[in-house]
Amino acid sequence: MKVSIISPNLSGCCSILDIGVTCLATFLNERTGHKANIIDYTFKKRYWKNYLKEKLNDFKPDVIGITTTSLFMRYVRMTINEIRREYSKDVPIVLGGYHATLNPESAINEEGVDAIILGEGEYIMSEYLDNLSGGKSLEGITGLWYKKDGNIFRNAKRPWSENIDSLPIPNYDLWEDIDKYFYFIGQLWFIGTRGCPFKCTNCSEEPMNKALPGRRLRARSPQLYVAEIKHQWLKYKDRGFRMAHPF
Repeated sequence: MKVSIISPNLSGCCSILDIGVTCLATFLNERTGHKANIIDYTFKKRYWKNYLKEKLNDFKPDVIGITTTSLFMRYVRMTINEIRREYSKDVPIVLGGYHATLNPESAINEEGVDAIILGEGEYIMSEYLDNLSGGKSLEGITGLWYKKDGNIFRNAKRPWSENIDSLPIPNYDLWEDIDKYFYFIGQLWFIGTRGCPFKCTNCSEEPMNKALPGRRLRARSPQLYVAEIKHQWLKYKDRGFRMAHPF
């Protein structure tokens, strides 16, 4: 199946090169039989509706995913309205990201939304696409809530993925405007851990620690972390990549 993953950034901020979206799309392309692309509004703000319509009609996704934060939910709703008006009234729309994980009841009840992913999306989205393509039930896909026949079904929560070293190196070429990002910010983000050891009350990491079962803080192998930085440096050093931003 084909899935378009949308980063609905209409804020005007050019630093939102979403590593979570990159990881998900890369995983689907490299570890599954599905095909993913990324649709990003960041540098298309003035004509994002036409851009969205053009990208969807060109790629013809079977499923559309939208990353969410609470701050950008109005952009998410605007996107859903455009999809339903200009592309398809029936294509499944799946929400993921921080808002869907921390506010799942609100997210699943959004008009036009068919399913939400709670937590990390790589394996959940893969299973969701597998079951859709095979005509199988979505029941039992942990981490997935979905609608069917007007009812909401809430599968059990899925623990955080333990082995983050097994995930592929993010492919930033999936961002159509990657060279523009390098021009303005000159950096890529690198995940040394998933989760954070600190408990800052102004940060979403503290509620994320409690949102799902399992160990939220997981560290990568230092060797693989360095290998990823080297890989991206060799790939992008002549395109404006000047700084590795670790977290």
